[in-house]
Amino acid sequence: IQLHIYRIVQELLTNALRHAAANEILVQCSQNAEVFFITIEDDGKGFEINRPDRKGIGLASVQNRVEFLRGTFDITTARGQGTTINIELNMPNE
Repeated sequence: IQLHIYRIVQELLTNALRHAAANEILVQCSQNAEVFFITIEDDGKGFEINRPDRKGIGLASVQNRVEFLRGTFDITTARGQGTTINIELNMPNE
């Protein structure tokens, strides 16, 4: 589980640096009972979520990891407005 969380954050930070040309990136991780929260915000150039010619598998990989961990994945973005990604992961009871 920790490795999946690490890879999710790694991919989203890589995207913000490589593609968004962000000057500032905020990363927040917290846990409340059985829910682990990840929020990543950047002031980059944003993007169109449903663009048909999107290349790469980065966001698809993040989505697959989130689904594997029984979580939710929400992206808020617009051209020139930056991007905010909120993830909630349901952690198993131990």
